[in-house]
Amino acid sequence: MTTTTPSTLIRGACALTLLLTGALFGGCTTVEKINGVEYPVEDGPREDETETALLEAIEENDDNLQAWYALGDHYEKGLRDQEAYNAFRNFQVRLDAAEAKRKVEYPQRATLGLDAMARLALKLRSADAAKASSVEVLKRQPKSLKLAKNNPHFRLAHLRLAQIYFAREEDEQAHLHAMIHKELGGKDSDGILIGLDERSRRKGKSVVQPSHEQGQDEKSKPAGSRK
Repeated sequence: MTTTTPSTLIRGACALTLLLTGALFGGCTTVEKINGVEYPVEDGPREDETETALLEAIEENDDNLQAWYALGDHYEKGLRDQEAYNAFRNFQVRLDAAEAKRKVEYPQRATLGLDAMARLALKLRSADAAKASSVEVLKRQPKSLKLAKNNPHFRLAHLRLAQIYFAREEDEQAHLHAMIHKELGGKDSDGILIGLDERSRRKGKSVVQPSHEQGQDEKSKPAGSRK
């Protein structure tokens, strides 16, 4: 028996389908689709089973992407943020390996685990880890803003970087990422832009507004800004 109950996430022109509900908890052989390719996942735990069942599923198959993701989700809901971060990191590492094996070009690879890692790193008060995961997300951002709008992870990565740079008083970078966040349809960076404006008035100068091609260190430069 094959269960397919997909929940699709669009990243650029590519779709990542993770069958997290019916597939993981269906108690039968499932199929996982990543960029249109099916990966068999053997008997996952049922919905009423706990962490033990997820760990057993991973012990049986260390590359069980659904079990790793569900474990991270389970830990996060239980406020076990460090364990959740580790589970999502294991998920992303294995997903990257699977896509590398399929020769998926690096800029087209999935961002689901990276987004979760960035979110949790901020909760763990590790701005450096949140920055690293967000920068990694943006390495996969398509050049077209129209395509980038299809994946909310790009928008969130810009917002998180804007928050981090604002807190560090790196105002040019904060302004850049806040503006790109808005260009991608975000509405949560207005407070940062207001704060930057107030800070610049106190300092008696205007915030320098770098172009998308200038004013950034290469590591934090959004992929969508590169020519």
